[in-house]
Amino acid sequence: MIEEYLRKIDEFISSSPHITAVQVVRRSIWDTDVEKIAIYRYRLKMSDESLLELTE
Repeated sequence: MIEEYLRKIDEFISSSPHITAVQVVRRSIWDTDVEKIAIYRYRLKMSDESLLELTE
């Protein structure tokens, strides 16, 4: 379930015409006995040359 959600985020980022470059800072998923924990962190360069840092 969480993998599907994160895949959709990746698809959105890669298909956006407003994002010109993507740097994956961290991409980790831990599966514990109780839950799955995911940490995704990106640096996105936007078409107007601004930077956006995204953590999910």
